[in-house]
Amino acid sequence: MENKLKEGLGAAKESIGGLFGNEKMKSEGAADKAAAQTAASRDQAKENAENLKNQASDKAEAFKNNAAETAENAKAKAYDSVPSGNSN
Repeated sequence: MENKLKEGLGAAKESIGGLFGNEKMKSEGAADKAAAQTAASRDQAKENAENLKNQASDKAEAFKNNAAETAENAKAKAYDSVPSGNSN
């Protein structure tokens, strides 16, 4: 939200500078607007990276749980297939 405000202020400053022929103000406004857009993009990239990290962690945990369950099932099946030793 803060970046949108700064972007708007930069755009306003750029427009006012253009309206009054003040190249310095126009350039400063354009720079302020670009800096706010860059900050917003950076923040979005950080959020996307965090989301990807969480998704990868969730998938790894599910894979780990599935592997443990598969191992337990194989172990139980192996025990069930061994003769009991009572040959009466």
